[in-house]
Amino acid sequence: MNKNLPYVKLLLASSDQDKMLDNAQKISYNLCTSEFPILNILDYKYSPKKAIEELGVDLELMNQLIDDFVIQIVKESTTFNEFLEELQDLQTYTKNLDYTILRELAHKNLGVARNLRIEDSEKLLEIIMKENNLEYILKAVECLLSRVILLRPEQAYKTIRLIQVKSSF
Repeated sequence: MNKNLPYVKLLLASSDQDKMLDNAQKISYNLCTSEFPILNILDYKYSPKKAIEELGVDLELMNQLIDDFVIQIVKESTTFNEFLEELQDLQTYTKNLDYTILRELAHKNLGVARNLRIEDSEKLLEIIMKENNLEYILKAVECLLSRVILLRPEQAYKTIRLIQVKSSF
């Protein structure tokens, strides 16, 4: 796990749902106030109403789509970490880093966040997709994971536990 993403490591190592949620709240507050105040996402509360109307789906399907988004972001946080670690290693040797894989991964998830109208995730994924400052991207990934956990704590926790079980084999 990337030593420069301590928040992601902390969240993915959670063995207790309440502790995970508490950590996500603290991390979200810390990063939203110190690194991303201009995004104005700290007090953002998601409502599926607009997405339900625009997509023409019922609440049950919308809830499943939101759960799927949370699962995807939690699972891909590991991929984000691995790729960011590679970029950090390359940064020692070159200033011209290739963010293509990272941007493609962010773009795919950005489309889902836009369709579901999850505005805080949308803003953070845009940063991950467009930014060229590696340290800022690292913080955006950490903030994204904490915000997604806050969106659906139970689903996030189930996914984290599944990742932990699979990685223990």
